[in-house]
Amino acid sequence: MPGGEQGTSRAIGRALLLVALVATGAGAVNADAQEPQAPKEPAAVPPGGGDEALRRELEELRTRQRWLERRLTAAEKAAADTKAANEARAAEEMRRASDEARLAAQVQAAAHPPDAGSEEGPVRLHFGRHGFSFGTADGKNTLHIGLVLHVDGRAYFTDRLPISDTFLIRRARPDIAGTLFGIVDYRLLTDFGQGTPQILDAYIELHPVPWLKLRAGRWRVPIGLEWLQSDSTIVLVERSLASDLIPLRDLGVMLNGAVGGGTFEYQIGVFNGAPDSGNGPDFDPQSSKDYVGRVFFHPLRPSHREVLSNLGLGVAGSYGTSAGAAASALPSYKSIGQQVIFSYIAPGPAMPGALAAAGVLPGSNRWRVSPQLYWYLGPVGILAEYMLSSQSVQRNGETADLQNRAWNLTTSFVLTLEHASYEGVVPRHPVDFRHPHFGAIEVAFRYSELRIDPQAFPDFADPSLSVKQARELSGGFNWYLTEHVRFMLSFSHTDFLQGAPLGGNREPENALLGRLQIKL
Repeated sequence: MPGGEQGTSRAIGRALLLVALVATGAGAVNADAQEPQAPKEPAAVPPGGGDEALRRELEELRTRQRWLERRLTAAEKAAADTKAANEARAAEEMRRASDEARLAAQVQAAAHPPDAGSEEGPVRLHFGRHGFSFGTADGKNTLHIGLVLHVDGRAYFTDRLPISDTFLIRRARPDIAGTLFGIVDYRLLTDFGQGTPQILDAYIELHPVPWLKLRAGRWRVPIGLEWLQSDSTIVLVERSLASDLIPLRDLGVMLNGAVGGGTFEYQIGVFNGAPDSGNGPDFDPQSSKDYVGRVFFHPLRPSHREVLSNLGLGVAGSYGTSAGAAASALPSYKSIGQQVIFSYIAPGPAMPGALAAAGVLPGSNRWRVSPQLYWYLGPVGILAEYMLSSQSVQRNGETADLQNRAWNLTTSFVLTLEHASYEGVVPRHPVDFRHPHFGAIEVAFRYSELRIDPQAFPDFADPSLSVKQARELSGGFNWYLTEHVRFMLSFSHTDFLQGAPLGGNREPENALLGRLQIKL
């Protein structure tokens, strides 16, 4: 073959290869793009054709190549235009969302302007286990609003004692608490239960560091372990006989804190002075005060295993002088059914031509000591404490240092296997009858004793009115519908030694106590 024909054949081969490659790439081009009219396929070269036929075929191939290149260019331009349009649309949507968020922030800031010089964010609202909370975003300023409502029913099974079955509002307590500037806590807890409005807690606490806090005001005296447990987390409707020897609330100042993540806790305070089962005065007419101290350890708290970390043990006590106080500074003790079972002899009415019978007055001093512990192992809880209360008394020139003793042992078990704790039970699945979920169920048992010093009889206490000893055995059932709602039912049997009006022993008390509780 001549050299010219060989060159022409090689050119035709290369053109055919180019056409195949371009056709393969053009198959992925968007079909919606506008396409130029495709040229006809080149005619087959007749056998033995001359140079004219080869030139015509080559021209047709070049024409088709140019058409494929224009089609590819148009498809690439359409894809680029679509991409640019999508990016512009996304950018516009982002700009619009940013403008709306900025406008909402401006409206919120206008509705809740911060104080002058404040850099805090908008107020946040939270509802949880402890009620409603309002606060700034940094958590340094908060306001908590809570409520405790206990609606009780009491039924007594007695033969001789005139005790009436009744319904009552045991507790109705609005609770306001919070924090200011991250270093000052405050609380105001009032109670309207049983038809007697009163202020229970009202204090301010400065806490620059966790291990050193200074509190001033009125709150629970830190002695009894069962007494310091919240009214809404105790496992039986009423507290044990051991709590009869515990002072309730008092006015004073206290240093307290926790070290090592709660491994060691302490309270040291000075108070006006409160009797057993009573509150301290709002205004103390005498200068002597009560000094209270308590230390409590969680020796296994560094452990990451909860079964070990919920062991706590400690000791608490108080010492004070009560000489010169009125007879009202002496205590009276109640049964589990809230019936008075012990009281000191009160002044009698004056008879014609005779002086009034002398009543018992507080003597020179009083002191208390209470070792205590609890341990919560998964669904099982154990709480125990011993209480010794010494009170100096005087009457008709006679004096005595009376030492009354009490103790209790309480056990509980969560049948639905949630974790028991000193702070209460949180159901894993709140009540929802559609699924069904039934909350958490707990049973509890307790034994407690109260022993009055024998020296109290008969000069300081009347054996026909006051018992020498009480022994209580109780069992209870708790149904936690949610973490805020609980139904409680407990039965208590208490035996007494002495205390009958005609001599002998007071009739045993059998009390069925029920409660519907809301805690926010």
